[in-house]
Amino acid sequence: MKILATKLKNQFSTAHAVALKNIRVNADVRGCSGFISLHGVHVYVNTEVLGGGYMYRTAQHVKDYTGGRNMWTKDLAGLVAGVNNLLAAQVIAQRSGAPADRLIFVGVAA
Repeated sequence: MKILATKLKNQFSTAHAVALKNIRVNADVRGCSGFISLHGVHVYVNTEVLGGGYMYRTAQHVKDYTGGRNMWTKDLAGLVAGVNNLLAAQVIAQRSGAPADRLIFVGVAA
């Protein structure tokens, strides 16, 4: 299933800054990529199916295309939950000084 920019943007609240563009190759729309930000932290997403499904990862800023470790999911709900969990972990880490990869989220709703 293709996830395009508008569909993904509509999954997030108005508190999120969403900057996504559709990926086009020879007029064929293949998905979208870009950044979703909340409280000064950023996550890069790419919904062009690249073998493992939809990809998302942390980013230092909105021009950071190499970012953190790639994470994968197979569906829209998993992508939205994963992005929200990463954003929450990064916000907490930024405010508390705790390493974000040490934070554990159990039962966090999107």
